[in-house]
Amino acid sequence: MDLEQAREIFLQVLSSIPGIVSIHEINLNSEQSESETDKNIYEILQVEKLQKGWRFGCSLKILYGLSAKSIVNQIYKQLKFILSNNKEKLYGINIFIKGVHYE
Repeated sequence: MDLEQAREIFLQVLSSIPGIVSIHEINLNSEQSESETDKNIYEILQVEKLQKGWRFGCSLKILYGLSAKSIVNQIYKQLKFILSNNKEKLYGINIFIKGVHYE
């Protein structure tokens, strides 16, 4: 599996989970910059191939009233299942909750 396939899998997993409003780049600023909104979704997702396996990361905005822990657990379980079917290992995920969307 190459880097592009791993990014595509990560995006599919994030898109399939209800409660995720938007995906953002991991940064330490609380404000969203204009350059971030202009970036391609594949540039925002952090995907690395390490010796021990794949590492994924992003920052999410979720719906109000949903448990962040359950969303992260769903992401973890789906990534682990898909990667194990491709005979790859999941080394880690870094998911930051950037904010909450009130409807």
